[in-house]
Amino acid sequence: MNTLKYNLNLYESLPGIKLLIPDPADVKFDYEENLTAFAKPFFPFWTRIWPAALAMSAYLMEESNWIADKHVLELGAGIGLPSFTAARFAKSVIISDADGDAVELLKKNILTMNLSHASAVQSNWNNHLVPFTGINTLLLSDVCYDPEQYDQLVRLILTYKDQGTDILISAPQRLSTASFHALIRPWLTHSFLRTINDVEVAFFIV
Repeated sequence: MNTLKYNLNLYESLPGIKLLIPDPADVKFDYEENLTAFAKPFFPFWTRIWPAALAMSAYLMEESNWIADKHVLELGAGIGLPSFTAARFAKSVIISDADGDAVELLKKNILTMNLSHASAVQSNWNNHLVPFTGINTLLLSDVCYDPEQYDQLVRLILTYKDQGTDILISAPQRLSTASFHALIRPWLTHSFLRTINDVEVAFFIV
C-alpha cells in the first residue's frame, strides 16, 4: 500500500537498478498547490534523482573497492540511488534522510528489491552528533549546497574520518561547491571532476 501523497513510477536509473520514484507531475502539482497556501513553500528535493547521485552511482560501479564487502552509510540520501548501487557489493547498507516520506519510500524500495542487508532510517545530518559505528564508507551526494551548514558538515565528516571511515562526496559544480572545496581541502586525499548528463560533478575523497 502506498501511503505517500505521490503516485510512484518504476525507473531504471542505471542498468539493473530499478527504483520506485515519485511521479514528477504529481510533485509539480503538489508544489504549485502549496504556492497559494504558503508564503515560502518548500520544494521536496528528495523526490528527484540529481546528477550528483547519478555520478556517484556510476563511480561506485566502476570503483567498487570503496564498497565491496564494506559497511556503507549514506546521509541525506533522498531517493538513495548511490546506496542501492552500493547494495550490489556491500556487506550492509544504511540509507538515511531527514524527510519521513523519503524514508518511507526508501523502505518500500528495499522491500521491492528484497535487500535483506539494507535498512532505512530517519536522520538529519545537521543534528547527527553521534555517528553510526562500524561504518567503512560514508556516501554524501549533493549535501554541500548551503554555506551556513558547512561547519557542521565538516565536523560530521571529520568525526567519521577519526573512526577510520572513507568518505566519498559528490556535488554539482557551483559557487558554493567551490567554497566547500576550499574548506575541506586540508583533509582531502584527492578530488576530481566527472560529467554526467552535461552536468559537471565534483568529487571529494576524505
